[in-house]
Amino acid sequence: PRSPLNRGWPDVSAEFGDSAVPASDLIFCIHGMGEHFWSQPSQQNAGSPGAFVDSVREFRDLINSNRSDGEGRIECIPIVWANIIHEDDTDLVGRVRDITLRSVPLLRSLANDVAADVMFYQSPIYETKIRKGVISSINDAVNEYMATVDHCGRARPRVSILGHSLGSVIAYDIVKIQDGDDLPPEFRLTSNMDVHVLFLCGSPLPLFLTCRGVGRSDIVPLANCGRVYNVFNPTDPVAYRIEPLIDPDCKAVNAHHVPFYSGGGGVQKHVQVKSAVQSFAESAYESGVTNALIKPVKNLLGFDAEEKKKYSEVVAKIKKLNRSERIDWVLQDSFIESAGEYVAAVASHCKYFGNPDYASFVRDKISSDALGSADESESIEPAESADAITS
Repeated sequence: PRSPLNRGWPDVSAEFGDSAVPASDLIFCIHGMGEHFWSQPSQQNAGSPGAFVDSVREFRDLINSNRSDGEGRIECIPIVWANIIHEDDTDLVGRVRDITLRSVPLLRSLANDVAADVMFYQSPIYETKIRKGVISSINDAVNEYMATVDHCGRARPRVSILGHSLGSVIAYDIVKIQDGDDLPPEFRLTSNMDVHVLFLCGSPLPLFLTCRGVGRSDIVPLANCGRVYNVFNPTDPVAYRIEPLIDPDCKAVNAHHVPFYSGGGGVQKHVQVKSAVQSFAESAYESGVTNALIKPVKNLLGFDAEEKKKYSEVVAKIKKLNRSERIDWVLQDSFIESAGEYVAAVASHCKYFGNPDYASFVRDKISSDALGSADESESIEPAESADAITS
C-alpha cells in the first residue's frame, strides 16, 4: 500500500512511491517563487506550470522509469513552504492585501505571490521562518518515511536535496549552515544526516551570493554534502553560473552539457552548430573578425596548447572542490527552442521537472558512488572553441 505524507497545504497529499520496493535514495524537492500563485485552481491550465507536488510526482516517475533491476528506487518528496508566507501568517496576508492597489488584479496577484517571495526571503524574519519550516518538513518526512516503509534491515536511504529557482537558494543556505557547531536544534537536519547530493536548477543563487558579498573560497565545498550540481536551461532568464563566481577564469569555459539521454547521449548536432556560431560571434566582438577566423585554425594546429593547459587547470580546480565533478551543467535545447531563444525563455524556467534528460542526469549522479578526488589530468577546451561542447 502507498503511504500518504501531507506536505504544505492540508488538502495536498504527496505520496510515497511503490513502498513495496524500499528506496535507496530520498530527494527532497524545494519549490521556488510563485508556488502559491501557480497552485491556485484558477491557474490550472495547459500554459501553467501547475502545482509543485504534481511536478515532483511526474519527476519521480521519470527518474524511475528506466531503472534497472539492480538499481534502487529513488523517492522524490515535495517540500512546500509557500504557506508559511501566504497562509499561516494571517497578519502578513492582511497587510499585503491592504496596501495592494485594486487595478489590474491579476498582475497585482502575480506580483504579490511571485516577486514578493524573493523579497520576503531576504527579510531576516521570514528567511528564518522559511528555513525552519523547510528543515522541519524534511526532518518530519525522513522520520515518517523510515517509520512507515519496511526496509527489511537494509541500509538507511541516502538523502539528497533539490532546489528549484528560489528554492535552490533556500536549499543551499540550509546545507551551508549545517557547518556550525552551535546551530540551534530547529535548524539542524535530523540525526546530523549528510546530504548525498545538492541539486540546484534554474538557480539565482550566484546572484544572491554576489549580493551578499560571499568570498570565492566560501562557496564550495559544503560540509556534510557530497557534490553540488547547478543545472540550467540555456534560455532560463533566472539561472546563473556558479563556477565563474569561484574563479573568474571559468567564464571562458563552457558549462558542461547534460547528455542527451533521450536521444542516445552526447551533444545534438544543432547544439554543436549553435555553440560554434556563438563562439565565433563572441570572438569577433572581442578581438575582431580576423582573430576570430584565425583562432579555430590555431586550435586545430595545436598552437594554443598553453591556453588549453590554462583552462584545464581551471577546471581541475573546480573539480577538486566538487569531488571530481563540474558544478555548472547546461541542458540541451530542442531545435525549435534553439531557433527561437526569446520565445523559449518564457517557459524555460518551469520545464525542469518534466525534462527526461534532467531526470536521467539526477538519477545517474545520485546513483554514482564514486565520490573520489579530482582527476586533475583531464583537460577542457575554452569556450571560444567549438570543441568545448563535447560531453
